[in-house]
Amino acid sequence: MIIDRDHRDAIVYGAGHTEPMRNADEQREALFAALDEIGTDVALVSINQPGVLGLPEDDGIAIARDANDELLALAGSSGGRITGLATLAWQRPGAAVEELERVVALGMRGAMVLSNMCGDPVDAPLFEPILEAASTLRAPLLLHPTLPLTAGHLNQYKGLLAAVGYLFDTTTAAARLLLSGVFDRLPDLAVVLGHSGSLLPALAGRLDEEWRRGGLELPPGADGPPSALLRRLYSDTAGGSVAAVEACIAVLGVDKVMFGSDYPFWSARHASNVFSEMSLSPEEREKVSSTTALHLFGVSAPT
Repeated sequence: MIIDRDHRDAIVYGAGHTEPMRNADEQREALFAALDEIGTDVALVSINQPGVLGLPEDDGIAIARDANDELLALAGSSGGRITGLATLAWQRPGAAVEELERVVALGMRGAMVLSNMCGDPVDAPLFEPILEAASTLRAPLLLHPTLPLTAGHLNQYKGLLAAVGYLFDTTTAAARLLLSGVFDRLPDLAVVLGHSGSLLPALAGRLDEEWRRGGLELPPGADGPPSALLRRLYSDTAGGSVAAVEACIAVLGVDKVMFGSDYPFWSARHASNVFSEMSLSPEEREKVSSTTALHLFGVSAPT
């Protein structure tokens, strides 16, 4: 639902949660200004939460296609600075597969997946065809929060949903994917877990201890410990602090973490400042700032 908030459009997508909307020209100008401010040569850009989830199936399919076409047009006019990540109508898996195939053929390099699909987990059998397509096409999936399942409780305190609840949801989604065995079934599936591994770096030791005492079951064929499974994920530097990003690197490995800003929710300048303050060797800094993402998404920097 679209509402007027402070004389600007905003979208409401559950439990009273809203996000402001800008018109297309404003968004484009602000995006390129942010890239210029921190010296970003190439940006992977997506249409963010809530995507087309919650819409009737036919509407979701049509709007996802329109949104992807608009993003493809932006990328095509950017001189190589923008590469798109697709929005998919996960509520109709067959159509989502067709759309992913279409946009990858047109130059998109991956897709967004949200932490739950209107309550359904991403590892549900219903969504396996989309994961299979992403693996076959070598199209990485960016796992980002959406309205968490605990929104009703978190909204009792202003800001708690965004500050804490989103990461509960992405952490649960990523853990379910790892324990489902999907990365063994689909070895070419790449998942980028947003926000510096969410809460998984802090929980790695707890996962291992639960496994050692027999309280956590790993997927067939996995030897353990669970913390080793975390290295199947990629992540970013949008953790909010140097400590959060360094914890993520310690668990996932420096070759699995890429620069990210969480723009426009957070400022690109803040993300750049966190990255500049990290203790990295020149080789490690090059991996995090560019080479890992360029290789994973199959893009090249513009000359």
